[in-house]
Amino acid sequence: MTVKDIFDLRKQGRIEEAYEAIRPLYREHKGKFTTLCMFWTASDVFKLRLEQGRVEEAEKIYRAMLRMQPTVEDDDERHSAAKFMHYAEGRLIKTSEKFRRRYFAIKRKAKTERNNPSDIPSDLSSVQQTVLDAIKTHPGLNVPTLSDETGIPAKSVERHVKVLIERHLIEHRGSKKTGGYHPL
Repeated sequence: MTVKDIFDLRKQGRIEEAYEAIRPLYREHKGKFTTLCMFWTASDVFKLRLEQGRVEEAEKIYRAMLRMQPTVEDDDERHSAAKFMHYAEGRLIKTSEKFRRRYFAIKRKAKTERNNPSDIPSDLSSVQQTVLDAIKTHPGLNVPTLSDETGIPAKSVERHVKVLIERHLIEHRGSKKTGGYHPL
């Protein structure tokens, strides 16, 4: 079955069949049109699951679509993936108490972190902040890997790591050969 055939199934209202047909195709090949077909077929199934009252399944589909959204290339601005995701988020907030609580808890936490960056000293240099962010994002990195990750020369990374250790922002765990740096 081709992507065109699957789009035809969607137009005919055979959403479940289209969804079952696109899933194995998408697993094998994540090209532009396959991704578009997967996203919009999943959007139909998402709506269907909400109508059926199967909210937990709709949430799973929403999370999968959220991961897929950055790779969807939209040609039509009126029917963009970002607009659909905004719509889907609103529907889930209205429909699912569990989703609503989790969603607003995450929003509150993000707002608090933006307003109170107290855990990060303000007198760090931009390079030190970059190294610290890389370690927070990927705990356990060593100097060569940090250098690759940040694009900062290894000798400079060593110097900035030493400052971060002295300021008790990071620590080294493990052996010299296989260990790495972790945030405190």
